[in-house]
Amino acid sequence: MEIISEVRAPGKSVYEDGILIIEDKSDINIFIFDGRRAWQESGDAERLCADFGAESTGQAATYFFIKELKKCMYLMTDQLSSSFGEVLKRHGYDLSRSEGLPGCAAATVLISKYSMSFSNLCDTKIILFNKQGEFSIPTIDNMDHFDRKVFRLAAKNAEILGITPRVAMWEVDYSKHPDLIDPKFLDYENRKLENINIRAAIGVLNGMPNASRFQQNQSFFIGPYDYILICTDGLSFPCGVDEPVPWQDMIFFLLQNNFDLELLVQEIRRREDDDKEFIKYPRFAYHRDATGVLIEV
Repeated sequence: MEIISEVRAPGKSVYEDGILIIEDKSDINIFIFDGRRAWQESGDAERLCADFGAESTGQAATYFFIKELKKCMYLMTDQLSSSFGEVLKRHGYDLSRSEGLPGCAAATVLISKYSMSFSNLCDTKIILFNKQGEFSIPTIDNMDHFDRKVFRLAAKNAEILGITPRVAMWEVDYSKHPDLIDPKFLDYENRKLENINIRAAIGVLNGMPNASRFQQNQSFFIGPYDYILICTDGLSFPCGVDEPVPWQDMIFFLLQNNFDLELLVQEIRRREDDDKEFIKYPRFAYHRDATGVLIEV
């Protein structure tokens, strides 16, 4: 069992995902985080950056969590969220007020020779596959249908206004079009931390006890699979608004390219660059942070 590829690719100037890898003789423990949206909106982002010497808001999310969680690194149950809550309280956060709490999507995975256990919140991914391209994704992405709702709205507005979906998403002054809904407003409402674990029923790691209701916990034998990929949602081929993510194509790409995650990111970027107006592949940015660890078992 060994790590055969890693990637930490920023989607823009600031890298806001994070990985912590802990290895010993018998197992590998991996934490992976996507704190891009939630931590940017945290009112205490600057203080967290100063506290931990991070260079960006997203890195503060990662370092803040990792530094404290090393004390309980093997938690694989819903204690993960409550432990993060204890960390927040020690740093002055009031968990009775969910508004403004920092948070992120997160997965923690413990892999032994024949088995693995994981705990997952939101849209981080765990993908098992073999040399024949057969695969399984035990994690559930509760965010996907909300994202697609926003993309459909942007496409509808673009058709009405005679513009491209990218322009409809980012450049239109919707105060001049009161009959249309701003996709950015819908996206913001979906992702507000005071709603995301309750009204939106998605679940992010923000210390609130209600997040544990959406936390996925599972242990199982690895069985017929040879490889395990743990990644953020940015490490995936783009797809149309009504199409499934082409995981099979992505797995075959890895099998044919020596499991090189850096090459995979280049191919993702190439496909996105071919659709600069977000017509074929709707998304929230030209490129997203892409982070992943690939293990051969």
